[in-house]
Amino acid sequence: MANKVFNNQKNSSNSIVLCAYMELEKEIQIIENSGYFDKEWYLEKYSIDRSGNPIVHYIQKGSKMGYNPSL
Repeated sequence: MANKVFNNQKNSSNSIVLCAYMELEKEIQIIENSGYFDKEWYLEKYSIDRSGNPIVHYIQKGSKMGYNPSL
């Protein structure tokens, strides 16, 4: 019984993570398609690590810090 409860919790957690990922992907597409996000400018202006996606940084951190998506 405990194993079944654990598996249900695990499946529920996986569903939550998947929903969050899908929402993030949707937000990325909206921003990319808007034409208002200048990736190069954002990376240079805020010295963001180039190994990651600057739009993800903006969504998760930059917007909360008051960063602008472009000039």
